[in-house]
Amino acid sequence: LVPLTQNLSGVIDAAVAGGIANYIEAFFDGTYLESMPMEEPRISKFKETLEAQLEILNKGLQTFHAKLALNPNLRPLFNHLQTSYSKMVVQLAKGILKRDITVKIKKANY
Repeated sequence: LVPLTQNLSGVIDAAVAGGIANYIEAFFDGTYLESMPMEEPRISKFKETLEAQLEILNKGLQTFHAKLALNPNLRPLFNHLQTSYSKMVVQLAKGILKRDITVKIKKANY
């Protein structure tokens, strides 16, 4: 369970390193593609990859939730990661994908 929670924390709770906000600022505010229009295919692929990452993280959270019975003391960490994940989804939808992506992300029954 420790490797799972460490990996989820490292990706979901990456606010220490700036997280998603760094990607938005560097690549998705419009100025990057203005100066580098030939990079549009890579930026499109990057967007797709970020969306796929959300799906993987959602599955990881579902697995973590299923394992909480083994260690109920981890519930506060789970709740924190779930809240941070939800914020990440909103931030990506508004700042990068410019659309609601929650339709494609299965809502977990936590």
